[in-house]
Amino acid sequence: MDNLSGQKHLLGKKLFLIWIYIFLCFGYTIGTDWRHYEQLYTYEYDKNLLDKDYEKGFYYLIYLVRKFIPDFWLFLGIIKCVYLYSVLKFVRRFTTSEFVALAIMLNYNLLFMLVDNPLRFMTGSIILVLATGYLIDRKYLKFISVALLCLFFHISLIIPIALSLLVIFREKIINKSNTTLFVWYFFACLVSLFPHIINQFSSFFASKFPAIAYKLLNIYVAESSDAVFTLGSLIMFFLFFVLLHHKKIILENKYGDILFFFALFYMFLSRILMVFPTGFRLTLYFGLFFAVCLVIIIKSTSFKFKYILYLLIGLTIFKTLWTSYQYIPYTNSIYYILSADHLPRNYRDEFNKKEYNKRTGETIKDQSRNYSN
Repeated sequence: MDNLSGQKHLLGKKLFLIWIYIFLCFGYTIGTDWRHYEQLYTYEYDKNLLDKDYEKGFYYLIYLVRKFIPDFWLFLGIIKCVYLYSVLKFVRRFTTSEFVALAIMLNYNLLFMLVDNPLRFMTGSIILVLATGYLIDRKYLKFISVALLCLFFHISLIIPIALSLLVIFREKIINKSNTTLFVWYFFACLVSLFPHIINQFSSFFASKFPAIAYKLLNIYVAESSDAVFTLGSLIMFFLFFVLLHHKKIILENKYGDILFFFALFYMFLSRILMVFPTGFRLTLYFGLFFAVCLVIIIKSTSFKFKYILYLLIGLTIFKTLWTSYQYIPYTNSIYYILSADHLPRNYRDEFNKKEYNKRTGETIKDQSRNYSN
């Protein structure tokens, strides 16, 4: 689809893009967090929304918007569309292969943001992603000024904002030899095998920044130390080698130094933070850069290797979809929004959970216990 040209093909691309928006942004019974936010949007008193003493931007947004858009699902779809637009704008800064990029980003950002949908975190992330243009253009003061607005929606976004500023040291990192970078990554893998070490750091962090620690890390370590040997982790280990092997190709691209630096950042963070129940959210912003790097690699490699990468990325996406209740079966909210006749909430709440049980024989509690595998 990315390689098509001509007027008719341009129309085809636009229609396909519209379909992507409808498919990704208007899910219905899929996902997890909509249950809480639908309740909040529909039933919370105005006074309670305005009296919130933290992340006021999100609650003021609901307070204002629901006066004009009473249907939560229309509001949710619009906000998701804005996030997807911000990601597309980000992608187009680096590559014309936007559809390949979106497909890869499913596993590293979009599935969680648009389906699991941590709404406050996603809404704040819109601002962060849109502010990235200033970061890339080295307008750091403007980047900080705009990006800090996202804290009115989710305070934990202060961490990716702060980490983004490490880009000023990118030359020192990307000029390291591949051997040095591999040793660092191997060390990160070793650290993740000993959760008690990370626990000590998280306890110290929680004592200094309790609000952020609770929201982002939940303070404790959740996954077992054998998480390094899972299929997803082994694939990521392989992709790290792929990233290093194609370092020169990435750096030859415009903004290649920034892309490679943040892709490395993503690999290290995802390895260490996988032991936290929600710490992986730190990696989502940097996952966008990693996905663009994979697009550059795919576009420059041989036919066989290209499809090996497609297979591995597709395998991780399939594993995510199949082993979680929130993605299958897919349902869409457009019909119910247009008809103004939504399915009963209890039915929507249980639909995917029951289908997951039919498909796997497991309950949601079983899934939670097996999630780290």
